[in-house]
Amino acid sequence: MAVKEMAMTSSVEENKRVLMDLEVVLGSHDCPHIVRCYGCFITDFEVLICMELMATCLDKLSKRVKGGFPEDILGKMAVSIIKALDYLKNTQLCNAEKAY
Repeated sequence: MAVKEMAMTSSVEENKRVLMDLEVVLGSHDCPHIVRCYGCFITDFEVLICMELMATCLDKLSKRVKGGFPEDILGKMAVSIIKALDYLKNTQLCNAEKAY
């Protein structure tokens, strides 16, 4: 399990963004293209989100792959990302009205 830590600050706008991120993660539990969230802990100082542990992140993986990703792999990644974004749009978990 991975734990994502997000600090609560004195900035109301920043705290709204943190809570909006939490709402998106908690609300997207039935999308296979989004990392699973198992729960969270909220204190006065931080939000801790317990999430599915991934083997690596795309940034680190891309640095290890010499010569870049093969086109078929890039295509599969792109489709998965677009499906995740489409899910968020259709469920209205993430839209322009909520953006800060």
